[in-house]
Parts: sequence; structure tokens; C-alpha cells
Amino acid sequence: MISHALSESDISKVGERSNKRPRTEDSPISDFALFTREIREMLSGWKAEQDASFKKLINEVSDLKAKLLASEKINAEITKSMDFMNSNFEEMRSQFQKSEAEKNLEICQLKEDLANVKFEFNLQQQRERLDNIEITGIPEKSNENLSEYLVSLAKTVGVELTSDDIIHINRVQPRTNTSGRPKTIIAKLKLRNIKDAIISGARKNRGLTSVDLRYQEIRSVSILMST
Repeated sequence: MISHALSESDISKVGERSNKRPRTEDSPISDFALFTREIREMLSGWKAEQDASFKKLINEVSDLKAKLLASEKINAEITKSMDFMNSNFEEMRSQFQKSEAEKNLEICQLKEDLANVKFEFNLQQQRERLDNIEITGIPEKSNENLSEYLVSLAKTVGVELTSDDIIHINRVQPRTNTSGRPKTIIAKLKLRNIKDAIISGARKNRGLTSVDLRYQEIRSVSILMST
């Protein structure tokens, strides 16, 4: 702390100096001038000390202010960086959540589309099976012509059929595999009314056998709607 008054020791020094001066009866003015000069010198020295202390204090305060400003600047930059990072994090989290929601929605849509495709496929298969007929009991031969079998069988039950009316025809393994039993013939026809006519004719001729198709081996022949 800067002192604003002379200490008692300073005043006592002045008194000691005045006591050491030789007293003369005829020089009171000279003594007073000397005393005044000493007081001035002492005050001047004290002022110089106080100025130096005050200047030092000012420098220390300025240094503290500079450090405080630097610290505040660093804190402001840190806060700005944290705000920027937090903003980026929130933006990334928002984008991730949005992307996740869109992904889940897309998955749900794909599942729904797949279910619809399966449904349509099954429905289409059912529709196609309505146009198919199954023929069982016809013995298998190498290099056989299944279309000719079907044309001949249709003629036997009273239906006019040509190979052009047949979309495709092939043998398949029967649902119940029995030793020695020939594979079932599956045929798809262009027109459902022809298929219905063949099935109707077969019902009226329940005694059909492979002999009717000029086979030596006798087997019961059945014509059914494919299921």
C-alpha cells in the first residue's frame, strides 16, 4: 500500500538533523532555510519512492489485466469450439436419426412389397393351375411325345385338340412316390373351355385305360384338374 503521510521515524530524523546543527544567536533565518531544504529533500526522496512503488503497482495491474484478457480470450475460443463441436454433434445425430428412420421405413416398404409379390405369385400360380390338367397312369417311354398322348386322349373322350392348343406339357414326380408308378403328366392349355371339355369327357369315360391309347400295358388313366 502507498503511504500518504510521513512516518514518525522520518519526522524524528528531521529532528535529529536539526539538533545536530550548531546554534548561533544571530542566524535564525539561516537555520530555518536549512531546515526547509532538508524537509524538501526528504519529501522529494519520499515522493520518488512513492512514485516508483506506484509505477510498479500500475505495471503489475496492467500485467494482470493483460493476463486476464488473454485468459478470457482463450476461454471464449474454447467456448466457441465447444459450441461448434456440439452443433456438429447435434447435426450428425439428427442426420443419423433421420437416416435410421428412412432406412426402417424403406425396410418396411420392402417387406410389404415382398409380401405383395409373394401373394401375386401364389395367386398367379393358382390361376395357372386352373388352366392345367393332370394325367396319371400313362406308362413312360423313351423319346415319347407327350403332346401326341394328350391329343389322342382328348380325341378318345370326344374333344378335338391340336398341339397348337397346348402351351406346355411335361412329366413331374407324383406327390406320393410309388414304386413302378409312372410320373404324372402336367399340361397347360391355351383355352380353359378346352380343358373343361377334356375333364368333362374323362368323367363320362371313367373306364379309360392305357390300352385306349394303344399301350399293351393296361393301366387306369385319370384326367384331373391340376391343384
